[in-house]
Amino acid sequence: MLIISTSHDYIIRSRSGVRQSGHDSERTNAIYKLASHLKEKGLIDGIGMQGHMGLSYPAIYEGHDNWKTALEKFGQLGLEIHITELTINTDNPSPNKDLINVQAARYAELFRLFNEMKTRSSKGANITSVTVFGLMDNYLLYDNDTQTSRLFDGNLQPKPSFYSVVQPNLPWELTKELYEELLPKEK
Repeated sequence: MLIISTSHDYIIRSRSGVRQSGHDSERTNAIYKLASHLKEKGLIDGIGMQGHMGLSYPAIYEGHDNWKTALEKFGQLGLEIHITELTINTDNPSPNKDLINVQAARYAELFRLFNEMKTRSSKGANITSVTVFGLMDNYLLYDNDTQTSRLFDGNLQPKPSFYSVVQPNLPWELTKELYEELLPKEK
């Protein structure tokens, strides 16, 4: 078992550096080098990628620093990849229908990428787990939590994003219709 111990000051410095730099290829390369070294020593079996996202950042497919490039890079290691704390925030405690639809489209785009990476024979990634952050909107995970990033609304009803995750290759409205047909009918 490998235990990495860090001091409190180091964590504060490194986290503030991450917040300032955002998602970048320099950091991806540094993590890749560390993971590669640890794999050579037989010390790790997988890596995790936190998925705290906004409606437009970080990029999924295009741009210099994007999820696709990072997944391809980490996929070269042959390690399991866990996507953790996945959330796409609307940055609005009361988002309108347009923002909810943009959020659903972004979840669909991301899950299409995950599926694409999983089924590729080359430049793929061994994604073995995707975990979302939080169960439903209005369920406060911390005191100032106003996010509407979850897959279920405050009444525990599926949001368009839920349907986008379930079937990312279909419009969420169609997936919702198909899903509702499977539910038992009230008498």
